[in-house]
Order: sequence, then structure tokens, then C-alpha cells
Amino acid sequence: MIRADFEDTSRNQTLKSLLLLQWARTFCPRVSFILKADDDAYVDLPRLITLLETKKAAFENDTRRGNGAGFLLGKRHESKPTGRNRRRYYGRPAGSSWAPAYLSGAAYVMSGAIAGPMLRKALETPALHHENVFLTGIVASQLHLRLFHSPCFACCDELADPCAYRGLLAATVAKPDTLRIAWKHARGHAVGGCVPRNDTDRLHC
Repeated sequence: MIRADFEDTSRNQTLKSLLLLQWARTFCPRVSFILKADDDAYVDLPRLITLLETKKAAFENDTRRGNGAGFLLGKRHESKPTGRNRRRYYGRPAGSSWAPAYLSGAAYVMSGAIAGPMLRKALETPALHHENVFLTGIVASQLHLRLFHSPCFACCDELADPCAYRGLLAATVAKPDTLRIAWKHARGHAVGGCVPRNDTDRLHC
């Protein structure tokens, strides 16, 4: 457990993620990937690790072809007009009326080499308390990082059927009990199990 001197509230999400970047840069400078995940998110780590190991070269090649300095992987949300709605606030860089594309904050992966550059750029940029919009959107766009979308990262509401978590790499889970049930179904340990289905639509995960 990493401790820091600030209040643990939703408005300090960005501070927590900056602490993650600082820790990774200091103690894990050669790590290949960094996973940022909320404590109430479902993450299938074995399948996620397999994906990253098998597709690492492809991600890096696509990033270089796009002149990117690094990449992030998750559920991508496209550019949005700034302002407020009933559930979200979208911030923006100064002088812009649009927030850049960003990733869902429940869980996302970044290439390890970008922890330092992201931290430095974030400290130079006026912050938002929605860390995913700030880091994976505003900061990432300033650093020309590639955002890779995967349908195997789900948000933003809890899935009604626990069996639906099978085949996903990460998803939003609102309740601890649901998280435990979803994990049992995903690993095939639930009583009664899930109805067998064709998983070919998830092979890209």
C-alpha cells in the first residue's frame, strides 16, 4: 500500500493517478506496462497479461507508424464538447471548446516508458479532478500518445448478467458482491456456471 498526504475523495482522483505515475517512474522504470484500475473495477489479469504479451509488438509498431511517443489501451471515448451534463463534467485545454478523446477511468493500460513524460507534462498543465479526461485525454494529446480502443474494456454501468463479464478484460462493477460473483463466473467456478457460447467475437481480446 502506498500512502500520501491528501484526502482520499473523488475530487482527488487525479492526485492518486499522479502518485501512481511517480511511483512507477521511481521504482519500476523498466516495466513494460502499467495498469491503472479503480478498486471497484473488474479486471481479468491473466487474460490481460496474455493480451499484452502477445500484442506488445503490434501496439508498438502501430504507435511508431502513427508518430506516437507511446500508447494507452482501454475503452476510448471520442472528443466531446465541454460543459456539464447530469453525470459527467468534460474539461478542456485552454482556448478549446472540445475535450480530446480519452479512455474510461475504471481501468486502462499504458506503456511503461510514458510514466515519466506523462507525470512531467501533467505537472505543467492545469488539472481536472476527472483523472481519465485529464491524463488520457488532455495530457496524452499534448504528448502525442496513441489511444487504442478495445471493446473488451467496458464501462460505465454495472452489467446486469454476471456471465457477461466472461470475455471482458475490464469492466465497471458497483458492488463488491457483484465483483466476486462476476469473477467466479468468468473463471468457471460459479455454481451452475454460464450457458456455453461462441467466444469468437472475443478472440481479439
